Amino acid sequence: MSEENKTIVRRYVEEGLNQENLVLFDELLAADFANHSPRLGIMGRETTVKDFAQIFKAFPDRHSTIEDIIGEEDKVFVRTTAISRGITNQEEIEGWRADLDEWKDHPEAFGGWPCGQAVGRKP
Repeated sequence: MSEENKTIVRRYVEEGLNQENLVLFDELLAADFANHSPRLGIMGRETTVKDFAQIFKAFPDRHSTIEDIIGEEDKVFVRTTAISRGITNQEEIEGWRADLDEWKDHPEAFGGWPCGQAVGRKP
């Protein structure tokens, strides 16, 4: 199961974020998805997709690289580096959990650490 889940998270990064495929998020994210954004607080799937659309407009050359991806059972952690306009956002770590074939943010499954928690931002 963990290899399948890592493949889903890779699709999220490579197809969703890097190819700016907003439709993919509807496919991958559960209807009751909750994004615990350090920037905007808790957002549902619809608001998260709208936020990505704004990010894609503001940073059209943005590209994320998966540095590490670890999967155990129904949980996946991914560490990425995102670069846009010469600005690097390094070591963003996200935690994902598969729940009934859909992806949800379950902070309790990761010791209370929400998805999208940035651990180091470097200009």
